Amino acid sequence: MSAGLPFFRYHPDPLASGSIQAASETCACCKRNAGWIYTATFYLGSWPVLRRLRRG
Repeated sequence: MSAGLPFFRYHPDPLASGSIQAASETCACCKRNAGWIYTATFYLGSWPVLRRLRRG
């Protein structure tokens, strides 16, 4: 694991799995450039949360 990434308890090697990749892009959520970008899907445990997000 890279020294620039924190330890992910439930995903110990996100670089090897391709979930995180080095990138110069800005994050669409936080608008920061951390040098990494998340490329995998995410788990959303509750559909009501998703409905609220879609409504804005």
